[in-house]
Amino acid sequence: MSDSRAELERLSASFPLLILRGLDGGFRGMEKRLRLGESMVMGRSRQCGFAPSIERSGISCESEVQRLRRMSREHTRISFCNLRHVEIEDLSRNGTLVNGQRVQRLVIDDLQEKPATLELAGFRILVQLLLVAEL
Repeated sequence: MSDSRAELERLSASFPLLILRGLDGGFRGMEKRLRLGESMVMGRSRQCGFAPSIERSGISCESEVQRLRRMSREHTRISFCNLRHVEIEDLSRNGTLVNGQRVQRLVIDDLQEKPATLELAGFRILVQLLLVAEL
């Protein structure tokens, strides 16, 4: 087994988790956890691992519907590459913001120190890296 594969398995056993929490709109109250080595696509398609719903937002106003329409079916990919790197990739036409800055592709390396905020079509998602003790 390669050294990098062995390290990945060792770190996966200590439960490092990438936590995504919906802060508003159709993502409000949602939470998704990624393990080391996993990736996920976020967008309005129900096939996405993290997709908003108008029912979840608690608002059925036209502005909320318009926000959902601005979100691509597959809007953003997030990959938990290793303990130091989380990659965000914009797959949309309308853009993805990370901490208020538009990005095409970004590797974040300080999530243990400070969470990041993703914004997809105006919906905010908190991204945080947690190291959970072994059970």
